[in-house]
Order: sequence, then structure tokens, then C-alpha cells
Amino acid sequence: MMDIQMPPEYGAIHPQESDTAADALAGYVTMWDDFFGVCNLRLPLTVFVAEVLEWYKLHIAQLSPFGMIRVSKR
Repeated sequence: MMDIQMPPEYGAIHPQESDTAADALAGYVTMWDDFFGVCNLRLPLTVFVAEVLEWYKLHIAQLSPFGMIRVSKR
């Protein structure tokens, strides 16, 4: 697992080892580290990525890293 360092302005919270994706606090989204390392996703999202998620009515947390690669590498 990569150690991704998020800028403080994003307010990212890294889970404890025993946490699951369902343990995200209210107002937070669970995302894979691989979205940023392997998939090269960057914040803020590009217009293209946002439009694909909107078109398919997906929340970003519903994508696996494999799905994000397909979207972000158009």
C-alpha cells in the first residue's frame, strides 16, 4: 500500500487498520489509495471525470481502481 499524503485543505482522514469502507464518518467518502497512485487521479476532479460519474449516476466511492483507470485514462 502506498503512503499517499493529501494536502491538509482536503481534510483527509486515514482509517485505522481495523476500519472498513463502511466506517467512514458522515460527510466523508471512502476512496482507494490506488486512485491517486496507480490510476493517477488528481483533485480537484477533471471535468471529464465528473461528467462520466454524473452520466452513469455513480458516486466516486462506487468505482474500483480498475474502473477509475478506465475513466481517468480516456
